[in-house]
Amino acid sequence: MTSDPDSISDLIKTLIDAYTDADDKIKQCERYILASPSVAVNQMRYAGSHLLKCIKGEIEKADCDNRHESIKKAINHCKRAYFDALETLIFAQLEFISDFQNLCRSKRNIETVYPDYVADFSALVTIQERLQSFRMVQSFSEEDEKELLDISERVSKLKRKILRLKVTVEKLDSVEIADEVILSVQQFLLSFTATVLGTTIGIAGMAIAVWNILPDIWWIRISAVVALLLIFVFSCKKFYGWSAMKLLTENQRRLLSDRLGISWT
Repeated sequence: MTSDPDSISDLIKTLIDAYTDADDKIKQCERYILASPSVAVNQMRYAGSHLLKCIKGEIEKADCDNRHESIKKAINHCKRAYFDALETLIFAQLEFISDFQNLCRSKRNIETVYPDYVADFSALVTIQERLQSFRMVQSFSEEDEKELLDISERVSKLKRKILRLKVTVEKLDSVEIADEVILSVQQFLLSFTATVLGTTIGIAGMAIAVWNILPDIWWIRISAVVALLLIFVFSCKKFYGWSAMKLLTENQRRLLSDRLGISWT
């Protein structure tokens, strides 16, 4: 973009070039973010407003300096729209990457429905770091703009791939919810274990009492103690299964089984 010349005709040529460049960049931005870059579009509206002032001044034969100033302001707004479109493109890609990371990191067992998750996540992190390292758009070179468009193309391909899987990923269990459920189940197991431990101590006392009450015949005493222990183990297992089925939901049992490999039967 050339410096602002003095004549009206040259200023208009500069305005046309600036407008065309900004319009092209806005269209590129719309293509990649699938939305209108409102900040850049507003700048184009401001440019149009100043251009209308210039036209009005020409019709009313107003001061030439005012018409020059209106065109120069219109040119500046077009330039601002060009840079705003670039900024919008950068921020939109960063926002998508952030949303992708938040969604996937909050879901459990995502690889089961998204086999390429690790590779795509790594690729997006690399892209994210590059986008964040870009200098201010006002100082962009042609190479910087070309790289940004190349990055946007790569992100768009990943975006289309991810959007196809989004509904399936969203149906996965939430990490936070799963952890809360597992914590509640672990508390249940802790209480159950404490109960069993207390019962075990009681059974040990009963076994000693039975041992002393029975006749002094070793095989009778051992048989009685073993029978008592078997009854205790069988009762604990039944109580454990009953408690798990009655006090835990199916989802709680499934989550804990997946995490700790516990069987409920």
